[in-house]
Amino acid sequence: MISPEEASQAGEETADELSALEIAMLIEAAAMLAKSSLEGVDVAREAAELQVTCFEQSRRAVNVAEALKSDVYGLLEENAAREAVTISATERQTAHIMEMTERLAQEAYKEALRGASEIAANMASDVRRQYFQMTRAAALQVSSGNMGRDRATTWAVTKLAERGVTAFETTTARGIRRTPVDVAMRQVIQEALMARLTKQTISIAELCGEDLVEVSSHGGARPSHAKWQGKVYSLSGKSEKYPPFYERCMARGGDSYDPVDGYGGYNCRHTIGIYREGYHRRWQDDPLVGKGYDNDEVYALQQRQRRYENDIRKLKRQKEVLEANGLDAKAVNVRIRGKQAQLRQLIAENDSVLSRERWREQTARAARRKAGTEGIVHLDKRAAHEVKHYDEVRLNRFQRAKAEYEARVLDDAANYINVGAQRKHIRGTYNYKDHTEKLRKKTGKKNIAPSYITISIEECERLVREFAGKGRMTMNSKGWDKKEICHSDRIIGYNVDENGNETPTRYFKIHYSVDKG
Repeated sequence: MISPEEASQAGEETADELSALEIAMLIEAAAMLAKSSLEGVDVAREAAELQVTCFEQSRRAVNVAEALKSDVYGLLEENAAREAVTISATERQTAHIMEMTERLAQEAYKEALRGASEIAANMASDVRRQYFQMTRAAALQVSSGNMGRDRATTWAVTKLAERGVTAFETTTARGIRRTPVDVAMRQVIQEALMARLTKQTISIAELCGEDLVEVSSHGGARPSHAKWQGKVYSLSGKSEKYPPFYERCMARGGDSYDPVDGYGGYNCRHTIGIYREGYHRRWQDDPLVGKGYDNDEVYALQQRQRRYENDIRKLKRQKEVLEANGLDAKAVNVRIRGKQAQLRQLIAENDSVLSRERWREQTARAARRKAGTEGIVHLDKRAAHEVKHYDEVRLNRFQRAKAEYEARVLDDAANYINVGAQRKHIRGTYNYKDHTEKLRKKTGKKNIAPSYITISIEECERLVREFAGKGRMTMNSKGWDKKEICHSDRIIGYNVDENGNETPTRYFKIHYSVDKG
């Protein structure tokens, strides 16, 4: 079963790529604006050239398509694997499950790709429109005598970076609503994925003769969703113990589907998973019991947190565009620190229901730097040389890390289990209890617990010897960080989230000692 937190992050990789494209377009527009004469004829020509350039950037953004495929296929394949484990699927059933998953993933990918293409095209048009607006505003400042040309163009660049690029504009009763690029991309992927995720789980249940499903729960759910979340339901509606899923969770009354208050409706974060009688329940009817908050209060706090996170992203984008054009970003840095302080205070005051989600505060700059793609739009030869030099340094570091990794993992004599270090991952041991207490004290989360293994030390030893060198090495800024992530041939333990919910896992991490002896 995929958790709501995992589902909400679906599309993050794609949103990062589109955010990188957005910043590249803004940098291009800002560089052109800084050189503009602000004369009408020149502005019209510049705006047309800018739109063509931005459209070509979006058309050649192959990273977006690759990230999109990774987001879509990754989530559906992970859900299929977990559900197959839950029901102990046979080899034949597993083959059917994966075939169906491939079909659903293709559908979701094609739908989301159409949405991404539309967003990218809208971005190019919006940059052109904003370029017109900002140059006119700058020209007005100059003609009115309020500013000189240099100051006016700097002011316009700042405003352009602050506003960002719009994916969609919709007219509402309150006026025009502008949807940011990253938000729009997540919405597109959520719409493409969530319906398929539900269809996938129900299809697996029907294929394997399972009738029960468990619905997830979370604090801050809208009242109409809170009444059916966190419970077990019968798909067939024939169970005497559990209520019917479609009637209780998806119907308006009668058989008509409710697109707002029903499961899977607009902006619904809930997920379902196959449940077997007597199995451990993953969710509570009311996840806020004993926390001193009601749903409305948590919803308001979450919305406030989202606003702070959006503000931080906007300011970081503004800083990046200013710095790329050699402009002073000190004032923006002060505002970023101020917003981050407000966010930290909000979470500290409500830490039983809120937690820091740093991925929501990022503009993907760190990811692009790590991938060697930061600075794709170069303003001068020196910038291009710096990026090329960084790419060479990064490649050399990777090659050294890979050589060190291969030499270490192939040393069979050094690949043995440190039994003492494993005890903190075995439930019931003093080490695990001590590790749990320290983790809860550090995080302030009462239900959080370390992940734990369900296999013997001897089996751990076998896994290390069998899979060492076959996983994925992980790196830090200095090179290989002496760790490797591997995928076992069966369930080896459980991951535990901050709410105490457990998810079976096949993944494990090997920590290699620094000293081989």
